[in-house]
Amino acid sequence: MLRYYRRSNGFTQKEFASLLGFRSRSQLSRVERGKRIPRLDQLLRFRILFGVPMQKLIPTTWSRTLNGLWEDIELMRTTCTKNSDCKQTEKHAFLMHAKEQVETLETTDA
Repeated sequence: MLRYYRRSNGFTQKEFASLLGFRSRSQLSRVERGKRIPRLDQLLRFRILFGVPMQKLIPTTWSRTLNGLWEDIELMRTTCTKNSDCKQTEKHAFLMHAKEQVETLETTDA
């Protein structure tokens, strides 16, 4: 994906590497070939410059993170629900809101 955006906007690897915060052209080359994973700050720079959603930049990591978070929320919510005094607490409200956030991120292209 980086290679496509670099080429379609007329950048050399050296220019694009500098713009995205890579120390060298060879680091960018390794990312373009799938041999290296970019750092978070490099992904964020790309996201800001080109408006590509994070889930499209790192789809496997994005999906794994949402699924893991969903499972952790559900486990905590289930445990909280079993405790009758927890049902009305801020914790329960927060967990319900967090669940809605994950559902929204699963269905949107944020």
